[in-house]
Amino acid sequence: MAIFFAKQSVNILQTLRRDNRGLDESLLKSFEKSIESNYRYLAGLLVGRQRFGEAEEVLNLLKDKEAADFIRRDAVSDQLKPATLLDSERKALDRYEQIQTQIVSEGAAKSALVAKAAKTPLSAAESEQSQQLDRDLSAANTVLRLYFDEEENAFAANSAAAKSVHDELRDSPGVQRALRTLGPDVVAIYTLVLPDKYTALLVTSGARKAYSTAIPEADLNRKIFDFRQQLQNPASNPLPLAQELYKILFPAGLRQDLDSIGAKTIMWSIDSTVRYVPIAALHDGKQYLVASFRNSLITPASLSRLTDVSPPVWKGVGFGVSQANGNFSALPGVPEELHRIFRQGTTGDAPVPGPVRLDGDFTKKSFLAAMNQPDKSVVHIATHFDSQPGVAANSHLLLGDGTEMSLAEIEDTALLFSDVDLLTLSACSTAFTNRTEDGREVDSFGTIAQSLGASAVIASLWSVSDEATARLMETMYRIRQDKPELGKSESLRQAQEQMAGGLLKPEAAGTADRGVRVTAGNAVATGWTHPYYWAPFILIGNWK
Repeated sequence: MAIFFAKQSVNILQTLRRDNRGLDESLLKSFEKSIESNYRYLAGLLVGRQRFGEAEEVLNLLKDKEAADFIRRDAVSDQLKPATLLDSERKALDRYEQIQTQIVSEGAAKSALVAKAAKTPLSAAESEQSQQLDRDLSAANTVLRLYFDEEENAFAANSAAAKSVHDELRDSPGVQRALRTLGPDVVAIYTLVLPDKYTALLVTSGARKAYSTAIPEADLNRKIFDFRQQLQNPASNPLPLAQELYKILFPAGLRQDLDSIGAKTIMWSIDSTVRYVPIAALHDGKQYLVASFRNSLITPASLSRLTDVSPPVWKGVGFGVSQANGNFSALPGVPEELHRIFRQGTTGDAPVPGPVRLDGDFTKKSFLAAMNQPDKSVVHIATHFDSQPGVAANSHLLLGDGTEMSLAEIEDTALLFSDVDLLTLSACSTAFTNRTEDGREVDSFGTIAQSLGASAVIASLWSVSDEATARLMETMYRIRQDKPELGKSESLRQAQEQMAGGLLKPEAAGTADRGVRVTAGNAVATGWTHPYYWAPFILIGNWK
């Protein structure tokens, strides 16, 4: 019964979101934040009843909502979907609305007579009407109470209606449709952060199962942000928290089930501040998870692209900024990075054929012109990205001529990344800003890029080391070009594992850092084995 009315709450909120587009920005932000608990509450109820297909749908509605809030476009709000009602719920809603309509109508008539009586005495006919309305309202409220009793019994856990759920939405395809074609070693995990617990919903090609860890949300958030601080300091020891968070985010039984089914690729749909955790940097007590799983993030925008096939040979274009501009520091390692990745003509051994647009050659005009050209399966951008709280218009990409493009401008350019198999932003801190945010920027940026045609996006969760990034990116592209069948996620995983294991080492001391919003700590450390160097890079979307 609570699920039934929680669905009505979410569906009414979906309508209000569409109708509230004209509100003041501060009111919109306050409203949007205040309603998110309704979606998580409903998802939690559904997980509790093992109605996992519906829970997955509600979490996708929440993801869509967060992306729409960030993008701030009317077109997005016009496409709001409701939570799907089961047949039993539709019938219950129809009856409820009939009773409710009668009560509201009779209540309005009674209120009008009460208001009139406060000013002038009622006529005999009006007094009789008022008494009849009292009787009718009493009868209608009796009917409503009976309705609640009947429906509570009908929706009970052992009722016929509850059992019919197994034949309806619980077994709906959702992400399972893609999983059935991606292979038996590919799974999806949806996470849900509630006030008193964390839940991981495992989805395989043929089943769903939930696992939970009892932990107050405030405690989880504190551990996540403490972990992030350690990850950004190469002199720290991240292992204790990496192992502690592993036990929380992989509740009892989850890892055993993943191993028993032979899972190698995990597609994560992550909720709340958990989005700030690089899953590859969690530690199971024996090794970092980068050695065990390919990890990628998915959003609702990813679902239709998960089975797309990548071109066997990548061609592309690189853009970069090496010079200081205003408050943005110089990125001296960018030219070497781009030339390690891209080769022009037949000379050189860089893995990806394609031009490089550096500094003054990287303008809005040259960028848009390159996006209109064919043979751009890879677009690699190495520059500053100023990610600020709020909406897409607040976040900017620095161009080589000193100007900036906001995410809102990028999002307004239809099909900007059409035919792009991978969009890489190697110098961007695209997510973390401060403790008041909850990571929705990560999903929202991926949603924007995918809506513009990109199959996948690689971005970073914090500012990164210049030299280490150049080597990591070169290695990733080379692995993929040499063995296209490995795919994007496996190529990134192998490059990260090589760096974590000490195979990729600094060629010289004195590496520089990228980004302007996060203090990375002492970047001059022995080797690049610390997660600071390799863990921030995440893949969003199609991992093949």
